Amino acid sequence: MTTDEIIADLREIFADVPRPGLPPNYVPDGSLGNPGWDEFTYHSALVFAEQIPDHVRRAFYSPDAYVPELLWHLSDSERLGVFSNRQNAALLKVVDLLVREYPEAFGDPKVGVRLENVRRNLERLVSRPE
Repeated sequence: MTTDEIIADLREIFADVPRPGLPPNYVPDGSLGNPGWDEFTYHSALVFAEQIPDHVRRAFYSPDAYVPELLWHLSDSERLGVFSNRQNAALLKVVDLLVREYPEAFGDPKVGVRLENVRRNLERLVSRPE
């Protein structure tokens, strides 16, 4: 699968998530696209879910900068807990693909530990009864 196909699949899989939308003017001037500012940090699980395809796209196109950020967000079990098994399974596939395609993004030991925790949490959530 291409990255565009994966992003399209994520958009379909997360299509039923309620769309609260981002508040107007939530991005400080000059911050959008700046790896030093992470606009997902302070938003709810639903806002994060709404933005997952775009966040994953960033990880594909700039793995060194955004893979650690994506893992940081995915390590929030409260966020993942509102997702369906299918949505969590899709995220697990994305994580596995990132590991396979961009191993250099996981070189930092802290990122490796976070990866293990995220995988374990996603696997647990995927197997829960719905």
